[in-house]
Amino acid sequence: MYRNIIPAVCAVIVTILLASFLSKKNGVLVTEMDIEESHNRELPAFWKAILGPVVVIALLSLRSICGIAIDPMIALPVGGLMSVIVCGDFKNFSAYAEFGLSKVTGVSILLLGTGTIAGIIKASALQVDVVNILNFFNMPAFLLAPIAGILMAGATASTTAGATVAAQTFSSILLQEGVPAISAGAMINAGATVIDSLPHGSFFHATGGSVNIEIKDRMKLIGYEACIGMTSTAASVLVYLIAG
Repeated sequence: MYRNIIPAVCAVIVTILLASFLSKKNGVLVTEMDIEESHNRELPAFWKAILGPVVVIALLSLRSICGIAIDPMIALPVGGLMSVIVCGDFKNFSAYAEFGLSKVTGVSILLLGTGTIAGIIKASALQVDVVNILNFFNMPAFLLAPIAGILMAGATASTTAGATVAAQTFSSILLQEGVPAISAGAMINAGATVIDSLPHGSFFHATGGSVNIEIKDRMKLIGYEACIGMTSTAASVLVYLIAG
């Protein structure tokens, strides 16, 4: 994480520049009516709204803090239950749960497919093929880290799954080639942000659904997201070359 602070800052800067550019293009604008409707809704206080995610994070952190493993399938409902209790809206818990499940059903099915793809890649000889390609073009060994992150994230359409599969598949080769583990991990993580939001993954649909954007319009954003990811990846490689 420390190694990727500079790449993250670079990515934020590029994100702001691209957002400023895209805001001047034609699109669906937020109207005053939308703002008034939002303001007229009865919303909970910040501490009540944040309590649910805090509880979930605390429960999941117990694994690394004291070795107590709590499955996310348990932690997430507990966080939601805490939220409705502190908001004094427990009577509507069933309705909220039903609404939430309807929003994640499609994404959950996608994740099953993503997990299958990740398992197939892990069990394949892809790592050998990638190494052979790098050797053919006489490319330095450290480039295997960001390339692996990009390829695996593209295959799984997930930053997390892509970085995990890339690390499990290519870590031994990178260490054999003398690339430090921290640097390799940083470049893999950075590379995994380039094409992680393809349509066969959850990010694509989650981010598009959050603003009710049509799929064809969501597809147009992939190039900009890849540009941001390439910025952080290039910065991560430069940090490795400078700091080692």
